[in-house]
Amino acid sequence: MIDERWKNYRLRTLCGASYLVCVAQSGRPYQKPVELNGSAAHIIGELMSGRDAAGVASEIAAGEPGISEEQILSDIESLVSQIFTEN
Repeated sequence: MIDERWKNYRLRTLCGASYLVCVAQSGRPYQKPVELNGSAAHIIGELMSGRDAAGVASEIAAGEPGISEEQILSDIESLVSQIFTEN
């Protein structure tokens, strides 16, 4: 199930850079797009497509020996919290 908070955002790539753009703005104050690194863009894209954070964390942990799934899940939750707190 897609988290309803994502309905106001779109993930866009421009000149090789990824941005999370709020499309539910009335103008002022203008909410600037958030530039994301490649890992964050992948994670956010997966969450926006309906995957849950635990599933994304599990996928990443399978390819990253030495980093626990719990740590990755915590990092994902922090990323999402930061996005919604700052925007």
